[in-house]
Amino acid sequence: MSTRQIWALYLTGECNLACAYCYYRPESPQGTMDLRTAERALDFIAGYAGERGAPSTDIGFFGREPLTRFDLIESVASSAKKRIPGATFSLNTNGTLLDNTRLAFFRDLGARITLSLDGAPDHHDTVRPTTGGGPSYGLVEPMIGDLTLYEPAVYVRMTVTAASARHFFDNAVHIAGLGFRKLGFAFDLTDPHWDQLAYAALRRELERFADWYSAGVAAGRKLAVPAFDSLARGRSVPDAGLFCGAASHLFAVDCEGTIYPCWRFVGSGPDAMGNVFSGWSRPPDGHAFNAVRQAAAADCAGCGHAGYCGRCAWASIRHTGVHDRVSRVQCETARAAIEAGIRACESMATSQSPHFIARLSSLEAERTLDGTLMLSDESGCVYSLPPEELERYRV
Repeated sequence: MSTRQIWALYLTGECNLACAYCYYRPESPQGTMDLRTAERALDFIAGYAGERGAPSTDIGFFGREPLTRFDLIESVASSAKKRIPGATFSLNTNGTLLDNTRLAFFRDLGARITLSLDGAPDHHDTVRPTTGGGPSYGLVEPMIGDLTLYEPAVYVRMTVTAASARHFFDNAVHIAGLGFRKLGFAFDLTDPHWDQLAYAALRRELERFADWYSAGVAAGRKLAVPAFDSLARGRSVPDAGLFCGAASHLFAVDCEGTIYPCWRFVGSGPDAMGNVFSGWSRPPDGHAFNAVRQAAAADCAGCGHAGYCGRCAWASIRHTGVHDRVSRVQCETARAAIEAGIRACESMATSQSPHFIARLSSLEAERTLDGTLMLSDESGCVYSLPPEELERYRV
């Protein structure tokens, strides 16, 4: 069954920042992908996409900071366009190494950009200092105006720690005030300081933001929060799909050519699935992740949000030791976000805003391994619906 493939190429272990919550681990690859490995990775990806009948394949430029190897990005993009039918591109970056020439390159490539920005300068600089300990917000700031005008719209990912949860509203509103049109938030699942006080603060701040956001949508504010909007598309539909895309349509290749279920697993040897030079050692179709249904997870029994929290296999393994149990941190943070999203959606639905209705119809659907439909928007956010439900969301 054909489905869009998403491949994150972990190009380098180099970075010019020292973010407090970086997922990079000592065992993660510390080198840089050479051109031979990159070319072989593209051959492997093209072959697998052909086997699966994938209508499109996204090549994600990843790493600690992929723009430290912009030369490699240029080479990979040029080769991928020739070798992989339907190739699309994405970039995950801290933005500090962007300039007008590089931005023009990604614009010509049609690449989606995810920018890590954590809020107002004082907070951003605290958690995202340079390797020398200096501030980094000022390194991104010169390009913000151009990034807000970039097409497709730049997706800003704001990472939330236990300490910053109480400042969620101010940081989110600051980013929106810069003129960005897509805002997402990721919770630092590695932070050991999450506790009941932090969860309570997060819920309060998310509720404030939900009210601000829904009022803005009704008034025509040019900002989308896909994590909220997605709930209006499928809130009443039990999710029969896979609990995350890892090892089904999402993969990562590190700088040595080792294949992992997703970028989060890079550097975790026991989770490797093979190598682009030698092939699969653990073929995707038989991978244990693909046998799990989120709504059926034992830890989710009785939860009204089961099937909507986007549970992460990596977080489950990190916190419980197995992929089919639930990470407490992810459960609590996802619950807070979902409940705030429902609050926002109910308010937006009541307003009958044409701006919100338009968002419900801006979807592209592709089939997943189990027959459900994978719905994605410009930001790369992914949701799933049984095929018979799709027409409900075409406006």
